[in-house]
Amino acid sequence: MLYWILLVYLVVAFFFPIVGWLAAICMIAPVWMSIYKGRHWCGNYCPRGNFYDKLIYKLSRKKTIPAFLRRKAFRALMVGVIFTMFGIQMTLSWGNFPAMGRVFWNIIFLTTLVGITLGIVYSPRAWCTFCPMGSLSACVAPKHKKDADKKRRKKEEKHARKEAKRALEERERARKDEAKRNQDKEKADRKDKKHPQQSKDISNGECNSLSNTASHPTTAAPAIHTLEKPRRKGFLTIHITDACIQCKKCAKACPMQLKPYLAKGLAEGFMDTDCIKCGKCIEVCPKKCITLE
Repeated sequence: MLYWILLVYLVVAFFFPIVGWLAAICMIAPVWMSIYKGRHWCGNYCPRGNFYDKLIYKLSRKKTIPAFLRRKAFRALMVGVIFTMFGIQMTLSWGNFPAMGRVFWNIIFLTTLVGITLGIVYSPRAWCTFCPMGSLSACVAPKHKKDADKKRRKKEEKHARKEAKRALEERERARKDEAKRNQDKEKADRKDKKHPQQSKDISNGECNSLSNTASHPTTAAPAIHTLEKPRRKGFLTIHITDACIQCKKCAKACPMQLKPYLAKGLAEGFMDTDCIKCGKCIEVCPKKCITLE
């Protein structure tokens, strides 16, 4: 069980502070892995997350996680506070490796106590909703394509405005050309009585001009195609097929209290950056229509 790594670490690093440096692995690995697989570390390799799932789950009241814990402002505040405390203590201990290891231990111990408290009062993974490393992992994880859609819509709107302006200019130019042709025709009619042959030549010239215009139509502007950035190799996403009956059991089983069923039928899958890819939703799905691929 992964949670034994946490328990052993807390005991051993307390007596041998140099061991505290091992916590750096759990600070760097989640963010690095998130670049390629989202918060996969949090749901599959994090010793503390496993500790909450296996032990704190039995003591938890399993209440709804407060909404403010998920807000970007609060999460940014926690990242700032934790790293400020960490930076100050590391600066004061600089050069003394055991003392610096103790700084790592202090951070892990204090945040674990906070996580245990929130896990019992609210939900086992309440801490994970604003864990500084989890928040940083969510920042670098592949995002939902809504951002790409927004950019595409802006480009399409800009293209549409250009097309409308071009069409208006063409209509105005066509109106002026038509007026000019009418004027030329009136002049030709007036001269027809005096110079019949010249009028015939003018008419032939007009026909040739119209023929040239028809043979060289205005080229339409090329259509805009916005391609979504390809996902990185190995990226895992929860996919929900159209067989989903929206029973919401996946949402009840989700330790992060997310709503995977909202991605029903979406080709890109469930792209919430806080999804920890734990697979709990797959286990409880009555239709077996959820996959992690």
